[in-house]
Amino acid sequence: MIRYGIFDVDGTLLDSMGVWHQASVRLLEKHEVTIPQGLDETLEVLSLRGGSEYLSRHLLPQLTPEQVREQIDQQLREEYRLRIPLKEGVRQQLERLHRQGTRMIIATAGIDQCARDALTRLEILPFFEGMVNCADVGADKNSPQVFLEAARRLGAAPHEAVVFEDAPHAIRTAQKAGFPVIGIPDCWAMARRQDVAELCGELYLPHWSQLEELERRMFP
Repeated sequence: MIRYGIFDVDGTLLDSMGVWHQASVRLLEKHEVTIPQGLDETLEVLSLRGGSEYLSRHLLPQLTPEQVREQIDQQLREEYRLRIPLKEGVRQQLERLHRQGTRMIIATAGIDQCARDALTRLEILPFFEGMVNCADVGADKNSPQVFLEAARRLGAAPHEAVVFEDAPHAIRTAQKAGFPVIGIPDCWAMARRQDVAELCGELYLPHWSQLEELERRMFP
């Protein structure tokens, strides 16, 4: 069985990646800035702080990074509080993992309060022992610090804690730090589905409903 689990939020537990795309686009449109090609690919590897700094430096020089972050934050709060759903199959698998005694924690590059609001509304926050944000460790998911801190809080070594992730850059980071990673495909990033599948191999999870079978096979 999986003894320890470290879970990403956006694109892994929540079907929320489209909202992040829309928030950046709306902000740029508001300021009459042309949307550059490849913006999603640029922003997806950055934390909210890093993304805000990038937008301020390259596309919105009239705004400070803090102003960019606040304007994006304002757009996102209501969506998380009221509308963003779980990915299909997540609740059933979290309930099952909780029943079997898996200790679980969140590791996110998103906005803490947004994640808490959504996970509270969806009644899954109590399954987790806490939440570690990239801002807490001062590094995005190109660094393993957020995963290492999450494992430390669980009292687990990296090889004991299974990371659940949808982003190829975060998967690579966690794997290099010694974590087994279950890769979750996200419908808002179909182009990187193959990357996730290749990176994770037998730990690729096409749908949450298949987790129990994967766990039986890979974590007896």
